[in-house]
Amino acid sequence: MRDVARWIARGEVDDDFDLAVNVSAHEIVLSDFVEHVEHELRASGLAADRLILEIKETVLLKPTDELYERLATLRSKGIRIALDDFGTGYSSLQRLNKLPVDVAKIDRSFVTGITHRDDLMALAGAVIELASSFGYEVIAEGIEAGEDSDALRGLGCHLGQGFGLGRPVPVEALPALLETTRTVDQPQG
Repeated sequence: MRDVARWIARGEVDDDFDLAVNVSAHEIVLSDFVEHVEHELRASGLAADRLILEIKETVLLKPTDELYERLATLRSKGIRIALDDFGTGYSSLQRLNKLPVDVAKIDRSFVTGITHRDDLMALAGAVIELASSFGYEVIAEGIEAGEDSDALRGLGCHLGQGFGLGRPVPVEALPALLETTRTVDQPQG
């Protein structure tokens, strides 16, 4: 968090740069989890709306009131909540509709090779439409080829991650990589 806050302050990344952090079910149920996240935000100086906490959809197979309350509390503070591996958790649609969630990360099993299978294209479209109907921002995981990215955009999913979009880089290399991307994407004058 501190690195991202520092990069934003220095202008090394855009001020709308998001930090996504995977959170386990075990971490969420710790009694001081909400306080810990709040403390880390204060200590880092990162704005709450720049933090996305990712939880696996399977965490919600046996949800508790306490889990919902903690997620709702974090969300009320501006922190965004993402459901990772969306579409694989066998969650009830009624439960999904009531979750304090902002982002659905479509599982790679609906994405990889989408252009080669009509059934996968239809399934991915249905999952994207479902997530969108709940008001979730939709991100596709596991994009391995440009053609998959193009197909997903055609289905209404404009955000993604995967080796087809870029390889992992060490954290210290990220600002320079983003600067290169920003330069390429901006018109030259």
